[in-house]
Amino acid sequence: MATIANIAAHLGSLGWNGGWSETTWTVMAITLATALGIFMIYRRNMLVFGGVVIWALIAIAVRHWGVKPDLEWSAMIGSMVIGVGMVTHAYINRSSLPLVKGSNRASINP
Repeated sequence: MATIANIAAHLGSLGWNGGWSETTWTVMAITLATALGIFMIYRRNMLVFGGVVIWALIAIAVRHWGVKPDLEWSAMIGSMVIGVGMVTHAYINRSSLPLVKGSNRASINP
């Protein structure tokens, strides 16, 4: 998330807009962050990374709430997609979650 924000800030400081509005670029960055979050959850098994993306997207939504509806809704939808992805991944892999593995170990080896 920080890398995406740093690249956007650097390009903005250079005055580069790529032919699209700032809102369009921000929605594309939110989409990229959402896709990266889903990738990290499913390919790298990093549920915590999904939590970081949700936190960042909710911060974007709160920052633009009532001012730029496109940004607030794309950020909220992105955070919901990540949240559903986290819950789905955790459910599918529930037998290997640390809490479950720890409780099974305790009952097997008294």
